[in-house]
Amino acid sequence: MFNRSRDLINLASAAACFHPFIHIQARNLVNVKLKWVKDAALDPVVSGSIHLKATCTLISLIASASNLSLPIHRLSRHRRHLNLPSDLKLSTFIRRYPNIFHEFHLPDSSGTPVPWYRLSPEASDVRSQELRVVCEDCYVDILNRLRKLLMLTRERLLPLQTIDQLWWDLGLPLDFEDKFIRKHPDLFSYVRLPDDRVGLKLLAWDDRLALSNLESRSSISSGNNEPLSFPIGFTRGFGLKRKCMEWLHEWQKLPYTSPYADASHLDPRTDVAEKRLVGVFHELLHLTIHKKIERKNLSNLRAPLAMPQKFTKAFERHPEIFYISKKGATQTVVLREGYERGQLVEKHPLADIRDKYASMMKSGFLDRSRGVYKRERKGCEFEFESESEAGCNELSEYESDETATQPAAQSLAFEYAKGALPIRILTVGKKRSAGIQLVVDEYTEKLKHYCPVQDVRIKSNPKNARDSMVQIEHEDMAVMGLIKSNEWVDLCGEPLSGCTLIAFLLVIYQRSCPKCGIVLMREFVSYFFLIMWMQIVMLDERGRDVSSEQMASLIADAGNTGASSILFCVGGPYGHGRQLRERADVSIRLSSLVLNHEIALVVLAEQLYRRETYQSNSIVSRACLDGFDSL
Repeated sequence: MFNRSRDLINLASAAACFHPFIHIQARNLVNVKLKWVKDAALDPVVSGSIHLKATCTLISLIASASNLSLPIHRLSRHRRHLNLPSDLKLSTFIRRYPNIFHEFHLPDSSGTPVPWYRLSPEASDVRSQELRVVCEDCYVDILNRLRKLLMLTRERLLPLQTIDQLWWDLGLPLDFEDKFIRKHPDLFSYVRLPDDRVGLKLLAWDDRLALSNLESRSSISSGNNEPLSFPIGFTRGFGLKRKCMEWLHEWQKLPYTSPYADASHLDPRTDVAEKRLVGVFHELLHLTIHKKIERKNLSNLRAPLAMPQKFTKAFERHPEIFYISKKGATQTVVLREGYERGQLVEKHPLADIRDKYASMMKSGFLDRSRGVYKRERKGCEFEFESESEAGCNELSEYESDETATQPAAQSLAFEYAKGALPIRILTVGKKRSAGIQLVVDEYTEKLKHYCPVQDVRIKSNPKNARDSMVQIEHEDMAVMGLIKSNEWVDLCGEPLSGCTLIAFLLVIYQRSCPKCGIVLMREFVSYFFLIMWMQIVMLDERGRDVSSEQMASLIADAGNTGASSILFCVGGPYGHGRQLRERADVSIRLSSLVLNHEIALVVLAEQLYRRETYQSNSIVSRACLDGFDSL
């Protein structure tokens, strides 16, 4: 028995001299589990670029338009490229960065104002630099990145859908098919895949490109079995065990198989096959601009790269090479050797351009949160567009040269004359379905062109009560808490504070003069007339029926009687509570039929939009002006 075993060992040793891969198959995959440790230096790399791809995509879309501007509905068609959260409206995201996107409105075929967006001069300048880098300075480099990606695959073929997920990481432009693929018919060809998808095939293999980053940096330029080792690094405080250190040391000494070489002879259960798998991802991350990629974008690469099941587990088994960041509600794989102290070691020119976009996003978001753009926008809104409009204001005859430079002081009276009554819609219930939310968002976006609108939702059964009466009481307390916090509001729908009143009186004092002291009294009275109360309309199945005309009159009467805003309340599954019923000014129902609460919300939004569009085409605003004259 002993002689037989010795003969087998000798036979294996002799065979290894002629077939060097035989001894590889004898190394079984070692089951080593390493813990995940947060990296304080690499996490900011990921968190600092959240939504950067979405911003650059929108910039590309707008800059590629014929008139350098696009409406919101055209931009919404490309939402799949943006990777934004499903509950984040596109218009809300764009308005976060007013220093990049300038918003203006144009009427559609029905006369409804539609938001359009164009690039700011600063963003246009950075976009020009980006085009120069992509189409001129680094065109060949980016083209070779695409070619090397296809060379990594088994058949030099990838579905366009997969490339569509990686275009940003590779540095390709959004219209890469026009700028790269169709310009090189000698390199690329479209292929119909068995599942009827369209694939991109590389026609020509280039041996000069079939050299991995690890091989090019090594003194050994060729050879599939040379023991090349990967650069490694651990997070501070990782605490690697001795057993793991020994395994890692032995694993690094295993033969290195080039990711561009045929690896069909390798047993996927061996450590050598795992090293080849790590080498493929190591090369793939080196092909990216930022040396990082979202983990979910790699799922479609298993079949083209001939990977085993659960191939992304290699990232968790080798934290010394890859770092998995969990920032941004997703997992991002970062190549450790690509960064040093949070900065790219080798920075691509396109990365510099994207850093400029990221800096603009940060500054624009901070300035907007401080109210910089809001103050500028208000200054523009309160200025009259023509001399004829200025003559419509009764207070204009008291203005001096000094007051003409302070349009904000006359905004209260002017806004009231326009009848721009803020509207709030308060609903109690669970998270809405995607379809209902989409419809409600569309109507509220349109309503914002006529008046301030807020859509507020309170969670039903906030304290998880089992009794229905207790649930109604808890919901009633939540609703009344929100109402009382916004009971006294100014014309813009903001809660009234002492600072607001003092600031207003200071402005009035600056405007008044001894010769016309009536100005102070008129503005003081009109101000308190506008902040007196908020009208609450309760939607209830036992309320009175209203038509569309009565709904319009209800809102108009609220403004004429001094309401600063109007609140529509849609109750929970068991109806409204006692406090809200006592506080409500009006109780109505939209139909004699019992409507689902989500359907009732859609009907309410549509009726409010119908009322505003009707008012904008009538003479209601003139009636408001006449009512103001009686003050």
